[in-house]
Amino acid sequence: MNKTAKRCLLGILSIGVLAISVGCGNNEEEQKTQTTKLTQEQLQKVLDSQNKKKDKTEENKDDNSKEKEKPKLEKDKFINEVNLMMGGEYIKKIDVADTHATLTYYDSYQAVVSENSAMKDLKEETYKEYWSTGDKIDKLFVIETTRLFKKNPALENLEVILPFEGKTYEASINKKELEKVLKVKMDTLNESTNWKEFTDKYAYGLDNVERQKVFKHFVTIE
Repeated sequence: MNKTAKRCLLGILSIGVLAISVGCGNNEEEQKTQTTKLTQEQLQKVLDSQNKKKDKTEENKDDNSKEKEKPKLEKDKFINEVNLMMGGEYIKKIDVADTHATLTYYDSYQAVVSENSAMKDLKEETYKEYWSTGDKIDKLFVIETTRLFKKNPALENLEVILPFEGKTYEASINKKELEKVLKVKMDTLNESTNWKEFTDKYAYGLDNVERQKVFKHFVTIE
Protein backbone atom coordinates (compact mmCIF):
# COMPACT_ATOMS: atom_id res chain seq x y z
CA MET A 1 0.00 0.00 0.00
CA ASN A 2 1.53 3.33 -1.00
CA LYS A 3 1.76 6.32 1.30
CA THR A 4 -1.20 8.06 -0.25
CA ALA A 5 -3.47 5.07 0.30
CA LYS A 6 -2.32 4.75 3.91
CA ARG A 7 -3.08 8.42 4.54
CA CYS A 8 -6.59 8.00 3.11
CA LEU A 9 -7.25 4.94 5.25
CA LEU A 10 -6.04 6.68 8.41
CA GLY A 11 -8.20 9.65 7.57
CA ILE A 12 -11.29 7.47 7.18
CA LEU A 13 -10.58 5.67 10.49
CA SER A 14 -10.10 8.99 12.29
CA ILE A 15 -13.43 10.28 11.01
CA GLY A 16 -15.14 7.05 12.20
CA VAL A 17 -13.66 7.29 15.68
CA LEU A 18 -14.66 10.94 15.91
CA ALA A 19 -18.21 10.11 14.86
CA ILE A 20 -18.42 7.36 17.48
CA SER A 21 -17.08 9.73 20.15
CA VAL A 22 -19.55 12.40 19.21
CA GLY A 23 -22.35 9.82 19.23
CA CYS A 24 -21.41 8.60 22.71
CA GLY A 25 -21.22 12.15 23.92
CA ASN A 26 -24.72 12.84 22.64
CA ASN A 27 -26.07 9.73 24.41
CA GLU A 28 -24.53 10.84 27.69
CA GLU A 29 -26.09 14.29 27.34
CA GLU A 30 -29.48 12.76 26.54
CA GLN A 31 -29.22 10.50 29.59
CA LYS A 32 -28.32 13.46 31.77
CA THR A 33 -31.27 15.43 30.36
CA GLN A 34 -33.65 12.52 30.94
CA THR A 35 -32.32 12.03 34.48
CA THR A 36 -32.76 15.74 35.24
CA LYS A 37 -36.28 15.68 33.80
CA LEU A 38 -37.21 12.63 35.88
CA THR A 39 -35.82 14.22 39.04
CA GLN A 40 -37.87 17.38 38.42
CA GLU A 41 -41.04 15.31 37.92
CA GLN A 42 -40.41 13.43 41.17
CA LEU A 43 -39.79 16.71 43.01
CA GLN A 44 -43.00 18.17 41.61
CA LYS A 45 -44.95 15.12 42.80
CA VAL A 46 -43.53 15.56 46.31
CA LEU A 47 -44.43 19.26 46.28
CA ASP A 48 -47.96 18.51 45.05
CA SER A 49 -48.40 15.93 47.79
CA GLN A 50 -47.22 18.38 50.45
CA ASN A 51 -49.55 21.07 49.13
CA LYS A 52 -52.51 18.68 49.30
CA LYS A 53 -51.67 17.80 52.91
CA LYS A 54 -51.36 21.49 53.73
CA ASP A 55 -54.74 22.24 52.14
CA LYS A 56 -56.31 19.37 54.10
CA THR A 57 -54.80 20.67 57.33
CA GLU A 58 -56.18 24.14 56.63
CA GLU A 59 -59.63 22.64 55.96
CA ASN A 60 -59.51 20.80 59.27
CA LYS A 61 -58.51 24.01 61.03
CA ASP A 62 -61.45 25.81 59.44
CA ASP A 63 -63.83 23.02 60.51
CA ASN A 64 -62.49 23.11 64.06
CA SER A 65 -62.79 26.88 64.08
CA LYS A 66 -66.43 26.66 62.99
CA GLU A 67 -67.03 24.09 65.71
CA LYS A 68 -65.56 26.43 68.31
CA GLU A 69 -67.67 29.31 67.05
CA LYS A 70 -70.99 27.59 67.84
CA PRO A 71 -73.43 30.07 69.39
CA LYS A 72 -74.01 29.67 73.12
CA LEU A 73 -77.19 30.06 75.11
CA GLU A 74 -77.95 33.56 76.34
CA LYS A 75 -78.18 32.63 79.99
CA ASP A 76 -80.25 35.55 81.32
CA LYS A 77 -82.73 35.37 78.44
CA PHE A 78 -83.08 31.61 78.81
CA ILE A 79 -83.60 31.75 82.59
CA ASN A 80 -86.27 34.42 82.17
CA GLU A 81 -88.15 32.25 79.67
CA VAL A 82 -87.90 29.22 81.95
CA ASN A 83 -89.35 31.14 84.88
CA LEU A 84 -92.35 32.12 82.72
CA MET A 85 -93.05 28.61 81.44
CA MET A 86 -95.61 26.15 82.81
CA GLY A 87 -94.63 25.22 86.37
CA GLY A 88 -91.73 27.67 86.31
CA GLU A 89 -92.47 28.77 89.88
CA TYR A 90 -91.69 25.25 91.09
CA ILE A 91 -88.21 25.07 89.58
CA LYS A 92 -85.43 24.79 92.14
CA LYS A 93 -82.37 25.12 89.92
CA ILE A 94 -81.52 26.11 86.35
CA ASP A 95 -78.11 25.08 85.04
CA VAL A 96 -76.87 26.52 81.74
CA ALA A 97 -73.63 25.54 80.00
CA ASP A 98 -72.94 26.54 76.39
CA THR A 99 -75.65 24.68 74.43
CA HIS A 100 -76.93 22.52 77.28
CA ALA A 101 -79.43 23.26 80.05
CA THR A 102 -80.85 21.34 83.01
CA LEU A 103 -84.07 22.18 84.86
CA THR A 104 -84.50 20.62 88.29
CA TYR A 105 -87.83 20.99 90.12
CA TYR A 106 -88.38 20.97 93.88
CA ASP A 107 -88.91 17.43 95.11
CA SER A 108 -91.82 18.20 97.47
CA TYR A 109 -94.30 20.79 98.70
CA GLN A 110 -92.24 21.27 101.87
CA ALA A 111 -89.14 22.06 99.78
CA VAL A 112 -91.06 24.65 97.75
CA VAL A 113 -92.36 26.66 100.72
CA SER A 114 -89.20 26.39 102.80
CA GLU A 115 -86.66 27.18 100.06
CA ASN A 116 -88.59 29.63 97.89
CA SER A 117 -89.65 32.68 99.89
CA ALA A 118 -91.96 33.83 97.09
CA MET A 119 -94.00 30.65 97.56
CA LYS A 120 -94.17 30.64 101.39
CA ASP A 121 -97.96 31.08 101.38
CA LEU A 122 -98.57 28.26 98.89
CA LYS A 123 -101.10 25.68 100.05
CA GLU A 124 -100.19 22.03 99.78
CA GLU A 125 -103.48 21.25 98.07
CA THR A 126 -102.75 23.85 95.39
CA TYR A 127 -99.31 22.38 94.73
CA LYS A 128 -100.61 18.83 94.41
CA GLU A 129 -103.57 19.80 92.24
CA TYR A 130 -101.30 21.71 89.90
CA TRP A 131 -99.33 18.64 88.80
CA SER A 132 -102.20 16.16 89.17
CA THR A 133 -104.71 17.83 86.84
CA GLY A 134 -104.91 18.81 83.17
CA ASP A 135 -102.08 16.54 82.04
CA LYS A 136 -99.65 19.18 83.32
CA ILE A 137 -96.72 16.79 83.52
CA ASP A 138 -97.23 15.54 79.94
CA LYS A 139 -97.52 19.10 78.67
CA LEU A 140 -94.42 20.21 80.54
CA PHE A 141 -92.23 17.57 78.92
CA VAL A 142 -93.69 17.93 75.41
CA ILE A 143 -95.08 21.44 74.88
CA GLU A 144 -92.91 23.55 77.18
CA THR A 145 -89.64 21.88 76.26
CA THR A 146 -90.42 22.35 72.55
CA ARG A 147 -91.20 26.01 73.24
CA LEU A 148 -87.76 26.44 74.82
CA PHE A 149 -86.04 24.84 71.84
CA LYS A 150 -87.86 27.03 69.32
CA LYS A 151 -87.12 30.23 71.25
CA ASN A 152 -83.44 29.39 71.83
CA PRO A 153 -81.68 28.27 68.61
CA ALA A 154 -78.42 27.65 70.50
CA LEU A 155 -80.08 25.09 72.79
CA GLU A 156 -79.09 21.59 71.69
CA ASN A 157 -79.71 19.45 74.77
CA LEU A 158 -82.23 19.90 77.56
CA GLU A 159 -82.61 17.83 80.72
CA VAL A 160 -85.71 18.09 82.89
CA ILE A 161 -86.07 16.46 86.32
CA LEU A 162 -89.42 16.56 88.12
CA PRO A 163 -89.91 14.65 91.40
CA PHE A 164 -93.58 14.39 92.40
CA GLU A 165 -95.56 12.14 94.75
CA GLY A 166 -92.77 9.60 95.19
CA LYS A 167 -91.94 9.38 91.48
CA THR A 168 -89.22 11.08 89.47
CA TYR A 169 -90.00 12.10 85.91
CA GLU A 170 -86.82 12.65 83.95
CA ALA A 171 -86.00 13.40 80.31
CA SER A 172 -82.84 14.11 78.34
CA ILE A 173 -83.96 15.72 75.11
CA ASN A 174 -81.70 16.30 72.12
CA LYS A 175 -82.98 18.88 69.64
CA LYS A 176 -82.26 16.82 66.53
CA GLU A 177 -83.95 13.79 68.01
CA LEU A 178 -86.96 15.88 69.03
CA GLU A 179 -87.20 17.27 65.49
CA LYS A 180 -87.12 13.73 64.15
CA VAL A 181 -89.88 12.55 66.50
CA LEU A 182 -92.09 15.59 65.85
CA LYS A 183 -91.19 15.62 62.13
CA VAL A 184 -90.63 19.36 62.23
CA LYS A 185 -87.68 21.78 62.40
CA MET A 186 -87.57 23.95 65.51
CA ASP A 187 -86.86 27.18 63.62
CA THR A 188 -90.03 26.75 61.53
CA LEU A 189 -92.16 26.73 64.69
CA ASN A 190 -91.44 30.42 65.21
CA GLU A 191 -93.96 31.09 62.45
CA SER A 192 -97.37 31.51 64.08
CA THR A 193 -99.20 29.22 61.66
CA ASN A 194 -96.72 26.38 62.23
CA TRP A 195 -96.85 26.82 66.01
CA LYS A 196 -100.65 26.70 65.87
CA GLU A 197 -100.50 23.43 63.92
CA PHE A 198 -98.13 22.04 66.55
CA THR A 199 -100.31 23.05 69.52
CA ASP A 200 -103.46 21.83 67.77
CA LYS A 201 -101.83 18.44 67.42
CA TYR A 202 -100.07 18.09 70.78
CA ALA A 203 -101.36 20.62 73.32
CA TYR A 204 -105.12 20.28 73.42
CA GLY A 205 -107.27 17.57 74.91
CA LEU A 206 -106.82 15.30 77.89
CA ASP A 207 -105.07 12.01 77.20
CA ASN A 208 -103.85 13.37 73.86
CA VAL A 209 -102.50 10.28 72.08
CA GLU A 210 -99.90 12.14 69.98
CA ARG A 211 -98.59 13.98 73.03
CA GLN A 212 -98.35 10.76 75.01
CA LYS A 213 -96.27 9.16 72.23
CA VAL A 214 -93.68 11.94 72.48
CA PHE A 215 -93.81 11.85 76.28
CA LYS A 216 -93.15 8.10 76.40
CA HIS A 217 -90.31 8.43 73.89
CA PHE A 218 -88.29 10.82 76.06
CA VAL A 219 -89.46 10.48 79.66
CA THR A 220 -88.45 7.84 82.18
CA ILE A 221 -90.38 7.40 85.44
CA GLU A 222 -88.75 5.94 88.52
